[in-house]
Amino acid sequence: MARAAQRRRQRSLRLARGAPDTLLMHPCRAHVEEDYTVNLIACRLGLQLTSDPRARFSAALHWLDATRRPPNPLLEQLAASLPVINLRANDISKTRVDAVMQEVFGYGLAVDPCTMVGPLLEKSDLNALHDGRILAGPLPRRREGRVYQMLVRGRRDGDVIEELRVPVLGKRVPFVYLKYKRMRDPLALSTRGTITEPASVCAPSEIDALVAFARAMGIDFGEFDVIRHHVDGRLYVLDANTTPAVRFVGVSAADRRATIDRLAEAFDDVFLRPRST
Repeated sequence: MARAAQRRRQRSLRLARGAPDTLLMHPCRAHVEEDYTVNLIACRLGLQLTSDPRARFSAALHWLDATRRPPNPLLEQLAASLPVINLRANDISKTRVDAVMQEVFGYGLAVDPCTMVGPLLEKSDLNALHDGRILAGPLPRRREGRVYQMLVRGRRDGDVIEELRVPVLGKRVPFVYLKYKRMRDPLALSTRGTITEPASVCAPSEIDALVAFARAMGIDFGEFDVIRHHVDGRLYVLDANTTPAVRFVGVSAADRRATIDRLAEAFDDVFLRPRST
């Protein structure tokens, strides 16, 4: 109820100053009860979300929580006259992520499990299944639908390792969410986190590379799981997400509000404000 009331107040303010107030999500919209990032942004901005293409809207977002998405003819048509976010982000499989990382960064994660000697990571090519296994290579054969990668671990501080969650909106990286895990269970979910400035953990060239990676993936609005490998010091993109949901594990209420403010400001400025002038 509080979130709905806040959205109504913010929407009234947007309408009063003539700002864009409705976003089409197609072919479906995010469940309102979920903490999808777009829901938090919409609440903060006073945006109305609709999946009805007959409604009046100022921008559109290609929204389908799937690894591979079919082309969307309706959004293709709308793109001629208004911003359509993530229109080209139709494949976020691990295979595609690694191919684009090779293209942009000049290196990747993929290994041949039948010749690799030592630890390696096996996981589904599909997104968000969290089914990774650490195995010892070489393996007798590949499993269908699985990808095989070198095992990278984040920077260590005692028995804790650090990973990065990087939001990208157009050419902007408004912050980086640092996630911390136990060294003995690197594939588990994070136990705590903190928000930091991008420049404190990434060089300008690395931020540029992440933005270029997003562009090559067709992602205008998304989040990436990234590790700085403690062995070679390089960034590796593990996953790309076009339907992000922020996990505020170990983040204070003040930092949570500030994070949503940054996301909302960037979303408004990158995708909505150009249409209001």
